[in-house]
Amino acid sequence: IVEIVFITFLTVVSDAVVNVFSDTAGKETSSSRLDEFETRKPWRT
Repeated sequence: IVEIVFITFLTVVSDAVVNVFSDTAGKETSSSRLDEFETRKPWRT
């Protein structure tokens, strides 16, 4: 029983870490894209 609980705990923790990492990466990429859009505005003189 302890082994099963440990395995499930590891899987949950790894999933949470991957989710947090993907969220931060997604935010960084989206913000960088937004910055590129801001700098590439054609109507800005």
